[in-house]
Amino acid sequence: FPSHDTVYRHSRGSLIFLSLVILLWLQTFLVMMPIHKKLENQKNEKLISRLIKYNRFRTALWSFKTILVFLFIVGL
Repeated sequence: FPSHDTVYRHSRGSLIFLSLVILLWLQTFLVMMPIHKKLENQKNEKLISRLIKYNRFRTALWSFKTILVFLFIVGL
């Protein structure tokens, strides 16, 4: 049977991964998609800049999640 520490670590890791994915999805559906919709109709430099800024944040979150998954797999 797995130890209590192992079960706790897996539960905590799963919760962190799920939270990051939910945060990324929320940002995609509530922030990014509306900006893309507005840009379909008309070019807007301010919206493009905002989109780039949010994409940087999303990239950082996906990178962080990927690093956590790697550390989790190798058991660190």
